[in-house]
Amino acid sequence: MPVMKRPDEQIFASSAKDNEVQTFPNLTRGWGISFEQTQGIPPMEWFNFLFKRLDEALLYHLQRGLPEWSANTDYPQHAFVQHQGKTYRALRANKKKSPDIAMSADWVQWAGDYSLASLTQKGIVQLSSETGSNAEDKAATPKAVKTVKDLIDALNRNLSNYIPNSKKSSATNSASNDTVATSAAVKAVNDNANSGFLNKGEVSGRITIRNGDYSGIDLMNDAKYRFILETKPIIT
Repeated sequence: MPVMKRPDEQIFASSAKDNEVQTFPNLTRGWGISFEQTQGIPPMEWFNFLFKRLDEALLYHLQRGLPEWSANTDYPQHAFVQHQGKTYRALRANKKKSPDIAMSADWVQWAGDYSLASLTQKGIVQLSSETGSNAEDKAATPKAVKTVKDLIDALNRNLSNYIPNSKKSSATNSASNDTVATSAAVKAVNDNANSGFLNKGEVSGRITIRNGDYSGIDLMNDAKYRFILETKPIIT
């Protein structure tokens, strides 16, 4: 089908004299009213009114492009209107539902001067890959979500090697199998061991160690070391 030529902007009977245009007495009744009022012969003034009405409606759409929203119109789903300088698309059939209601379930703005989105209003929202922002007017990109996921995955991996403070102990006499010795515990044991060593020059006499203990120590010269040698290891 070929595209029709745009009509001119002339309005039928727009220059008619006042008495040449008469409001049609009953639009919803139609021509049937003429049999009751004019014996079935409608006057010129009615025709002028009707043709003028049609041309004005056509020019209105040519000027607006989209009709303005009206509370008296039944709008089907996917209808398009303009309202207060913005355009909207119907999300569902509705009537008397203003398009500019925040978070409307009946209309969505689809073109024109969008408002910025907020927690209570639909609108334009800026994308962001930031992971440390407190903004509530931006939307996270997949990159930002992946960055956070990678950090969480790395943290979970490191947690397997983490020892909480409650599982650390500096005790040197504990028999627990549920705690880990701290450096302080190791140092204390080392200090205690070093303080109990005897240097070779401190012992006089002949020492014989049998079966890995001190039961076979034999002092030939001075018995005063017997107690020390029985309780302390010797550094040779």
